[in-house]
Amino acid sequence: MEKDNKIKQPTQQNNEKNDKQLHEKLATLTKKYEQMQKEMFEKQAIILQQNENLEKLKKEMNLHNEQFKDLITKKTKEANDLLTKKMKELEIKSKNELEHAKKYAIKNQALELINIINQMEIACNFKLNDEKLINYQKGFKLILTMFINLLAKLNIVQIKPIIGQEFDAKTMECAETVSFSEPTKKDNTIAEVVNNGYKLYDYILKPALVKVYKK
Repeated sequence: MEKDNKIKQPTQQNNEKNDKQLHEKLATLTKKYEQMQKEMFEKQAIILQQNENLEKLKKEMNLHNEQFKDLITKKTKEANDLLTKKMKELEIKSKNELEHAKKYAIKNQALELINIINQMEIACNFKLNDEKLINYQKGFKLILTMFINLLAKLNIVQIKPIIGQEFDAKTMECAETVSFSEPTKKDNTIAEVVNNGYKLYDYILKPALVKVYKK
């Protein structure tokens, strides 16, 4: 026997005719997550601290190789534990929500994960000279790939611009312009990719950050 307060799945036709009803249902879902968001506040502070630590470790890589190796191992484990827990929360949350609301209800939490992944990408792309650290960095990249694959399971996919590709204002954001004189380069094309972007279905969660050639 169905409970009286169970929200019925709106058909696409009803959804289009009754936006007000959809907003009321989304507001109800928001109230359900208020308690979880309160508990996540301290975790967000920890994640921000991890980002700061990763930036600091990046600057100290060439000074203390062994010390860096130990610290990055610890930070990788902490990031792994935090991200895995949050990904499980998002997966459980998405399975229990209405089909339409499921598409977009996780976008705020997904942005938190994307910001962490962007910091991890910076660490992975940092150029190293020490062969041992290079091998260790490869392992770190595998962890990053694992989290990107987990995002894909939630229909969150990367926006990966290619150098030389024409700039697309719908999916990219220009960090700065780069002047050029070489005939092989074209105006309004990608000169450098700073960060990949991410989208949830057709919704742009975070545009790719790029540098663009301009005359």
